[in-house]
Amino acid sequence: MTDDISTLFALGLGPWTIPLRGKIPVLDAWQSLPPVDEEQVREWVDAGFNLGLRTGSRSGIVVIDDDQPRSGGGSYTPPPTGLVVATPTGGRHYYYRAPTPCPGNTASRLAPHVDTRGEGGQVVVPPSIHPTARSAYRFVSTGAPGVWPEQPAPAAPPRPTGTGYAAKALASEVHRVRTAPEGSRNDSLNRAAFNTGQLVAGGVLDAATVQSELLSAAMLAGLSEREATSTIASGLKAGARTPRGVPAPTTAPPTPRTRTDALVPGAHVMPGGEYVEQGTDRFATDVLAAIDPDTIYRRAAVLGEIHDGAFAPIQTHRMRSIVDASVRLIGSKPNPDGEPQITFRTCSRDLAQLVLEHGALHGTVRDLKHLAAHPVVVGTDFMPARPGWNQSSGVYLTCASVPVPLPLDTARAVLDDLIADFPFQARADRDNFLGLMLTPILRPALDEPVPMHLIGSPMERTGKTKLAEIVLGVSITGRRTPAMQLGDREEEREKRILSVLLRGQGLLHLDNLSEFVDSPSLASLLTSSEYQGRPLGSSHAPTIPNALTVVGTGNNVHASPEIAKRIVPVRLLPATGSPETRTDFRHPDLLAYVHEARERVLAALLGLVEHWRASGRPRHSAGFGGFERWTAVVGGILQAAGYTDWLTNMLEWRGEVDDSSCQDTEFVTIWARQLGLIWVDSANLYAIATDQALYPSKATTEHGRKIAFGRTLNRLNKRIVGQYRIEVEGVGSRRQARLVMVDSSQ
Repeated sequence: MTDDISTLFALGLGPWTIPLRGKIPVLDAWQSLPPVDEEQVREWVDAGFNLGLRTGSRSGIVVIDDDQPRSGGGSYTPPPTGLVVATPTGGRHYYYRAPTPCPGNTASRLAPHVDTRGEGGQVVVPPSIHPTARSAYRFVSTGAPGVWPEQPAPAAPPRPTGTGYAAKALASEVHRVRTAPEGSRNDSLNRAAFNTGQLVAGGVLDAATVQSELLSAAMLAGLSEREATSTIASGLKAGARTPRGVPAPTTAPPTPRTRTDALVPGAHVMPGGEYVEQGTDRFATDVLAAIDPDTIYRRAAVLGEIHDGAFAPIQTHRMRSIVDASVRLIGSKPNPDGEPQITFRTCSRDLAQLVLEHGALHGTVRDLKHLAAHPVVVGTDFMPARPGWNQSSGVYLTCASVPVPLPLDTARAVLDDLIADFPFQARADRDNFLGLMLTPILRPALDEPVPMHLIGSPMERTGKTKLAEIVLGVSITGRRTPAMQLGDREEEREKRILSVLLRGQGLLHLDNLSEFVDSPSLASLLTSSEYQGRPLGSSHAPTIPNALTVVGTGNNVHASPEIAKRIVPVRLLPATGSPETRTDFRHPDLLAYVHEARERVLAALLGLVEHWRASGRPRHSAGFGGFERWTAVVGGILQAAGYTDWLTNMLEWRGEVDDSSCQDTEFVTIWARQLGLIWVDSANLYAIATDQALYPSKATTEHGRKIAFGRTLNRLNKRIVGQYRIEVEGVGSRRQARLVMVDSSQ
């Protein structure tokens, strides 16, 4: 192993090696990495990685990969060269000096089973182990590389000089493919190939580079080489039909950032004899200070990137690429004469982890409190945030612009037209839905809990899902509201909620709720400005800012008292028993209409807010315990705009959906009629509950059912139900209770 690595550096190839997993590069943007030293290469090999040589103009090497049968029958003889490597499967790699222009990569173009590796490619080198043959690559001869003959393979097209835009676009697509969840990897790869194919056709990205980077990312994500190759080819071909180049800058181009040097941790003797000890904290601080502040953000003590409109935690391999793109890591070691010299390093896994852990708690990383793809208002004056980063509020807007608010009359007309096709049961339900649409826009300025809205109906096919996913989701974010099943297990619910919050998602649709909703995790989410728990696949329990606006849908949904008190109803009541046969829609293609009207709808909602601000920001006086600020602001905006029925259906709705309240009322009514206002044993009350089938229990024994009823009595103690207050004394079988008439005028 030692001899092979020494040979690579003696031949001048070592600085251009990269780590491989099998045959696949493990670093993002591996083709543009700086040269590495021998110590770094040995660390890769000691860590179990294979080595690849970057071919092309940077290393000055092109390779013919000859896998023809060794026993004769091969139709092609490679040109002479003094540098040859034998592969464990019987093939040969023939090395040549790269000509100008440098040739590209080909497959079986010279002859069957004969490929070339040139610009944008890489080839496995000794002492790597073949992933299936489980034996090592070895040097056959270590002389000088041969002379590349006249056009043995087509020359690669002139490599684009590259732009920051193109490089960032490719890196972003590679990251998308590598981090795609199972089930969406092929779709992510196809989209990445399409997007980069447009840039290849526009002349700002090199096709060979794109193919190689995407293939490596796809195979690391778990796709087979055959499947990935086919998907990439299809996506590139489709993207080439609509070429695009670098967008013209709307302002003066920013001054290019120059990479600064950062000394790696350890003791160093620098040229000139200066002795320096670099600590890990100082190293991490220097690196974080050198990274462009637009690159990374911190959310709940997790470093991440804003990718495709969401917060994506940075994994160690990705941080290595970010560090290498931002900083030159330097160290020192003696030269052959014993004099100290500067050495350059690529970021190792350990160094990347140091930066991640330090940045999670320290440094100048931006703390991301709210991420939105739509306009929002911030601060005590409820002014619109600007696109991009807003330092004072910790808000990041991914939208490119904020529409101008519409005048009140126009805004009302736009909103009324948007929801004209939906059969709201009453004006209050319509106004409640408009309050829901305002909520995500107001969320950062409120900075307090907001209630859940429940879009309900007595039957299916009334438009609940369209109202939640299209009218709300597409109007506000430009895409359907993400749907999530609440699930059956409380632990699972908590982790699902945490994952949604960590991504910075602003809207959440709890689809197809069961007939009875009772969830401590959901109740906590709806009453907390921050939420703590463990996301799926993590043992860490971060505390995450809660900026979610939650909407649920379901038929005849009932809820526990804890949930019912945190819900605003939006009821739909169709005029016919077969709503699916309806044809008299103002907007038959609702999705297309909402996409087209989105800008106007956002301008209308901002218009309501602006009208409220101009009116002196009057506060609504309705009471809604736990959501006082939301009630005052949202109600004030709607009331100022003329929507005066907001929340007026709350008591009626709670009486309909709160099963326990209905049961309490029935239980107390029968109790008063049968037993009067005297102290009675709990056994008599249990008999009433059993006879009337009230407070059913999942207990399988009579004793268990009595214990469950005892807990019900505890819950009812001191509670006022109708015109009576319930008083309970004693424990166990000696428990007694009575009803006390209350003064309804108090």
